[in-house]
Amino acid sequence: MELPLKGTLGLLVEAKRVGLVPRVAPLIEQLHDLGFYLSDRTRDVVLRMADEA
Repeated sequence: MELPLKGTLGLLVEAKRVGLVPRVAPLIEQLHDLGFYLSDRTRDVVLRMADEA
């Protein structure tokens, strides 16, 4: 079907881009609280991608 694959963090960035969520950072914190592991470097990159750095 040639559908593009996107991970959890990519979906969050895309959701912000299209206006579904106002900010990504609080959602990343919620994921962390639920046990989702994310390195500091990856978190920083995702926040930059979402214009929240």
